Amino acid sequence: MPQSTHHAPTATHLRIANIMLGGKLGGIEHALLDTSEALRAHGHAVTAIIRAGAAIAPALHAAHIPTLALRAPYRWNLLARAQLAAALRTYDVILLHGNRAGSLTRGIRHLPPTLAVVHSRFFKP
Repeated sequence: MPQSTHHAPTATHLRIANIMLGGKLGGIEHALLDTSEALRAHGHAVTAIIRAGAAIAPALHAAHIPTLALRAPYRWNLLARAQLAAALRTYDVILLHGNRAGSLTRGIRHLPPTLAVVHSRFFKP
């Protein structure tokens, strides 16, 4: 039998920013936690970027997922946008969950590849 010359790809470990800016505890928040844990289980370095005081924060801390908490994460808050823009440039990939995450990152230049996870038909890109 001929030997295969195909080689399995080498694993690349990425630095991933997983962003969700809701305050309550619901489906999107659990998706943030689940994706963070799954990506970390595959060897990636994941940071959850959340709203300060978000209800999901204790679960993220219990799972030992690093967090960056933003105060008043609204598009009009130039300080929050500047803080987020500076932080995001240190990642390889960005995952967005929900409209707030999309709104806050919209227009920030020189971002790494960004994926929006659509949880509802009401997503506004």
